[in-house]
Amino acid sequence: MASCDEAQKSLQEVPILAVQCGGAIDKDYPSTLHGYNFEVTSPAFSRVVALAMGSEPGHSTSSADTNESYPIRCVSIYDTKAEHGYDPAALTKLCADSEGRRVLVTHDLVTLSLGACRLVEALQSRGVSDVVVVFTGARVPERFRSSDAAVNIGVAIGALRSLTQPGVYIAIDCRVLPVDRALQRRSDKSP
Repeated sequence: MASCDEAQKSLQEVPILAVQCGGAIDKDYPSTLHGYNFEVTSPAFSRVVALAMGSEPGHSTSSADTNESYPIRCVSIYDTKAEHGYDPAALTKLCADSEGRRVLVTHDLVTLSLGACRLVEALQSRGVSDVVVVFTGARVPERFRSSDAAVNIGVAIGALRSLTQPGVYIAIDCRVLPVDRALQRRSDKSP
C-alpha cells in the first residue's frame, strides 16, 4: 500500500491539460483600431502559470516551460455575446482522451454550470469515470489588475493536484465543489 507521501508525489507528477473554452477570463482589449468591445484572445491560463513559475509572460523560455508542464488546447474562443457556443463534443473528447486524466477548463461564468453539467452527462454516456475535471473562470478579464483569474486558476490547479475522487468540479472564489453540490448551493440561494 502506498504511503500518503507517495500518493501525493504521484499526484504532483500527473500532467494537467488546460482547455480554453472562452469567456471573460480570456478577454483582452480589441486588436482593431477604435474597438469598443473586448474580444476573447490567447489563454489567460498560460500567462497566469508563467507568472506563478517566476517568469515574465511572453518570453520564449516561460512559454516553453508552461507548454511542457501544462499543455493547452483551445476548444473555442466563445463569448456569451456571440451567437454560437463551443462544441461540447470536442471538450468531451479532450477530457476522455487526456493522458493524465486531469483537466482544467477555463470557461465563461454565465454558462459554466451548464457546460460542466453537459460534460458530466457526456462523460457518463461514454463510460468515462476516471477523469478529474475542474472548471473555472473569472468575472473580470485576466488582463485587468483587479481580476479574480489568477486566484481561480491557482485554486483549480491545487484541486487537480490534490483531488483523489474522479468527477467534474467547479473552482470559483476559493471554493472547489463537485458540480452537483455547486448547483445545489446555487439553487439554495435563489429566491
